[in-house]
Amino acid sequence: MNNHEKNAAHLWAVFLRNDYPEDIFYTTVNIHPCMSWLYENRQVNSDINGPITLARMFGRWRVSVRGCGQTSSYSEKMWRAVLRQLPKSFRPRRILMLGLGAAGEVRTLHKRFPGCHIVVIERDPEMIRIAKELRLHAPYPLPEIVLADAKEIATHVRAPFDLILVDLFDGPNPSPLLGDDQFIQNLSALMTPQGWLVANVYDTPELLTHVDGILAHASLFTFRLSTLGIYRRRGSGVMGDPPPHDFFIAYGDPTFLVTDTPYDTFHLSPITCDNVRGVISRFGSLRTAYFLGDAEPHMDRSMARLVRWQRVARTDVPRTWHRVPGTPGLGRTAYTRLGNEYTRPWSTNARRHLKQYARSSFHIEEIDADTYAHAHRESSIYRVVREKPIIRIRKRTQEYGKNFVLYGVRDTLGRIIAGLGILYIPEHSVSIHVTAFTCAPKEHPYASVGLIDHWYQESLARGMRYLDFGLMAAPGYPTSWEGFSHFKEQFGLSYIVYPPALMQFIW
Repeated sequence: MNNHEKNAAHLWAVFLRNDYPEDIFYTTVNIHPCMSWLYENRQVNSDINGPITLARMFGRWRVSVRGCGQTSSYSEKMWRAVLRQLPKSFRPRRILMLGLGAAGEVRTLHKRFPGCHIVVIERDPEMIRIAKELRLHAPYPLPEIVLADAKEIATHVRAPFDLILVDLFDGPNPSPLLGDDQFIQNLSALMTPQGWLVANVYDTPELLTHVDGILAHASLFTFRLSTLGIYRRRGSGVMGDPPPHDFFIAYGDPTFLVTDTPYDTFHLSPITCDNVRGVISRFGSLRTAYFLGDAEPHMDRSMARLVRWQRVARTDVPRTWHRVPGTPGLGRTAYTRLGNEYTRPWSTNARRHLKQYARSSFHIEEIDADTYAHAHRESSIYRVVREKPIIRIRKRTQEYGKNFVLYGVRDTLGRIIAGLGILYIPEHSVSIHVTAFTCAPKEHPYASVGLIDHWYQESLARGMRYLDFGLMAAPGYPTSWEGFSHFKEQFGLSYIVYPPALMQFIW
């Protein structure tokens, strides 16, 4: 057996084991030139990544940077395996890849999701040239490639994506961008409400702790030496997804609950039990308690006989607690994190109405409770809700003072044609949509959008982090809620879907 045959036999054995030692790609093997399909090794210098090694073995290419495979048999199998962790019904139309490698994973994506459109952010022009030369994406088309640094993604990519794959490395080390909260927030803003994100951090899973704080963690997937985090967009409307850790839920605040009740029939008062805050109501000799949160409240009969517990993300039912039919609980609430480019996730219809409002002669001003009440009684919603919202705003004006603000849109005839009540809670950096009405939804649909925009601007000026849009239509709620909920949904909101409320009877 001559030297060529010995080398070929050795390489064939390595191929069968599917075990490619790193040094084999840096060793010059004496193969006859006409057998370059069997093994080929060359190096390309990049100003960004340094030396890039291209090695082909039995027709399969491996592209590596400082010994770390960018495109290889290993990475192909890894991505095939992790994509199988996504729901079988998931069919993304638009996919964003951060990091091109040699475009080998493009073929894997097209096989898994036929007909998808792929956009890739890649900062190294040499890597793009290699991808075009090797054509590892064939027979599928080369994806849409944006030559840019991933940290500037917010300025280069705008359209929402159903799936985002983060595969950013500096040689063998994962990119530190995954530890940048602003970068993760930019990625979250690019995800569709039902979108998914997969982040490859290889052997550095601690990087995912930053992602966990912003996106909803779905699972952790391990493939041999690699760790990948799988995430949903937080607020996608899946029961059990927790809200952001710094988001204040007003419906768990005793003061908010007391002022949310228009009548004093039940004599509400705040209570704290095992560091869980809630309210107790008294109706005759019957005392009931209400708590919101995932910590289980513990009470005895001297405090209340009936306890209602609204969980946030916890879905299990502890012993002694029961689900009672006909008690839907909070159902669904909506919120958004405030940013300077807050209109980006708004619907096309909402942005068009905002432009119409800007061209109108209407203006927005702060109004008092009497002016608000007078205009509210002229609206169509008054026939449904009657005086309850007016009683609430008077109680909140008395309780919160200047932090509760009423806004009105005044038309050219001097009439208030739309109103909005906002509660600012500066200690929690959140502003809450409390009440609203419109007198001319068909003639001037843009008046309410102008109010929402004014709320955003005022919240920015006051240093708010979140806008709470309050309760939304949900199963068990009146159908009359659906129209206004549809109006709110056009502002690109995130949602908290609460598990059903639990009841406990104490004898």
